[in-house]
Amino acid sequence: MTSAIRRPTPRPTYDHPTVIRHTDAARHLWGDPGGSGYVSDQVYVSSSDLHVLQYTLGPRGRFGCGTAKSQCRIRVA
Repeated sequence: MTSAIRRPTPRPTYDHPTVIRHTDAARHLWGDPGGSGYVSDQVYVSSSDLHVLQYTLGPRGRFGCGTAKSQCRIRVA
């Protein structure tokens, strides 16, 4: 398995009502380069009150996660 440096997920917050277009959402690519693959996230807001993400997988992609973050796996069927 290849080791990679993990970047934290962006945590955009807003102090007033804000329109967040799909093209303006913060993008975050994460996963395991050693074979499990990657997930592309678009983070719309991430605050103590609300966490809104859109996950994107490739065709026939599947995401599964155990009880620990280290057990998350991305698979293509």
